[in-house]
Amino acid sequence: MFIGLSWTFASSYQMLRSGVIILTGVFSVIFLKAKLHLHHYLGIILVVSGLVSIGIGDYYYHDYNQEKSLSKKGVMFGDLLIVFAQVIAALQMVIEEKLLKKYRIHPLQAV
Repeated sequence: MFIGLSWTFASSYQMLRSGVIILTGVFSVIFLKAKLHLHHYLGIILVVSGLVSIGIGDYYYHDYNQEKSLSKKGVMFGDLLIVFAQVIAALQMVIEEKLLKKYRIHPLQAV
């Protein structure tokens, strides 16, 4: 995740970190058989629209001539690294929840 930060803009990094919300919701439905309500899906749709606008903004609207250290391909690579890190973080959260439910232990004892 932090390698992706060195390849992209700090503002994009911070916004792309919210992608873990979408992925955790999707993985919870798949692996934990969780049921999401309408307001959960609306929240996921809002976050997806925000992430799409960040990606479009990174690709089309930044002045890369002014930022000598960043290129368009480098920024897209950094954004993809951040999204990949969010996939791993979401999987970790879902696996932890599954294990805590299975073994019925207090979360502080699992550490």
